[in-house]
Amino acid sequence: MALVLHEVALRHTSHMAAQQQHHTLLLHQTEHLIDTMDSYGPELERVLDIHRMLSNIPPPPEFQPVPEDEPDAATRVFEVPELADGIFAHLSVVDLVKLQQTNSRLLEIIEESDIAQRRMFLLPDPASSFTMLDQYLEHCVPEMPAWEVSEPPWDSHLRDQLTAPFDVIEVWPPEFKSSGTELDGQLSFIVTFRAADLCGSRRQLPASLRAMYLCQPPVRTVKIRPLCRCQTNGMRRSRSPEPLDTMMSISCCTLGEISDMVREYSKMHRLCPYADASDHDSQGNVRSDFVLTAKLQLGVDDPLNELWMSRLEKKKRSDKVDAAKEALFGAYARCKSSAASSEESKPTPTFLEWQEEHMKTIAAAEAEA
Repeated sequence: MALVLHEVALRHTSHMAAQQQHHTLLLHQTEHLIDTMDSYGPELERVLDIHRMLSNIPPPPEFQPVPEDEPDAATRVFEVPELADGIFAHLSVVDLVKLQQTNSRLLEIIEESDIAQRRMFLLPDPASSFTMLDQYLEHCVPEMPAWEVSEPPWDSHLRDQLTAPFDVIEVWPPEFKSSGTELDGQLSFIVTFRAADLCGSRRQLPASLRAMYLCQPPVRTVKIRPLCRCQTNGMRRSRSPEPLDTMMSISCCTLGEISDMVREYSKMHRLCPYADASDHDSQGNVRSDFVLTAKLQLGVDDPLNELWMSRLEKKKRSDKVDAAKEALFGAYARCKSSAASSEESKPTPTFLEWQEEHMKTIAAAEAEA
């Protein structure tokens, strides 16, 4: 809204300035004609009349820019906390980052709003459904690290049904473990930091973004490992004693903390003896992507929890149908095989013939019982 109002004001200012310039130009042109025309010519009176008419028209008022310390119309809307919070609740983190760059007063208003701070992943929001930090922040803030785009490998249709930009992560189904009479669902997710974002030439994150959480609700424990041969199953068991590094934060893991740890790990890993030749840069240092893994406890009413529970029930029903089909058509297949191998050269029955004969056999057995 603020950006739209500023755009309207700029266009209005430009239009008023053009009107003023055109009015002044007409006056100068008529004055020039009066000076160059013959004093006794018949056209002189007409030009003098036009000049008098232009002189009597008041010029459009010059646009006076609003002082920086005086709020404009858009800012005055945000001065009302109830209106501001209502707008912030419908803006994405990218919109809020752009909005706070409009002027210093809007930056203060956004910093004072708890709703805006939760939407920007700067305050924990335990009540929210799982949401990842938006990958597209890197378009408006070039210093943001980029995440590898990857599809959820276990369900390609899930991404359209969730409440987060899941093109930045791989999401795995929650692990349901019995705890008394309830089921506890843990969501496991994976984020990949690209090697290009860890090189020394890349600028550090701005201080205003270092405090952002990786997701909402935020996680307190993140495991980090390089995407390198030293971390494959065989290498890790036989030759590399290096386990997954675990970062724990007393409050919540922020993007700045994660970025610092990944950069530090990247420096420690530059001499890895198990890295592929393609993972080395021109200086002989190992450059690899890094994977972050974390688990988050889902609430009972979380849409993800409900979605996965419904999919589990659907899978159970599908398994029952598959088992029934396997039993039915398995028996029919054995009947056809028996008929084909019989010395009496019995004709192979159709499925309907076999089913009808099968039902007669069951009815006869029930009658004898």
